[in-house]
Amino acid sequence: TVGIEFAVAASEVDKSAPLSKNEISILSMQLRKSKVSSIWCDTADMVKTFSEEQATAQGNFPGPVPVIFTGPLKDLQAAVDAGASAIVASTEDW
Repeated sequence: TVGIEFAVAASEVDKSAPLSKNEISILSMQLRKSKVSSIWCDTADMVKTFSEEQATAQGNFPGPVPVIFTGPLKDLQAAVDAGASAIVASTEDW
């Protein structure tokens, strides 16, 4: 079983530009087809993009992959609203 952590970082070519929403959607689809068990994201925006794409697989095989939020506690509600399947909170945030 493999889970993937997607952390937002600037690309190696352009230090200011993360992946586009379209590129993340394609990545999300490919991860599902590769049968990953979960996708872990550190921002609510990434949770939203991955969750929206995963929702398109509802009723299909392979089905949607859970998207888990690992970012800061201050962004917890935004991540839940964005469609996070679960959260991981650091004890440092409490």
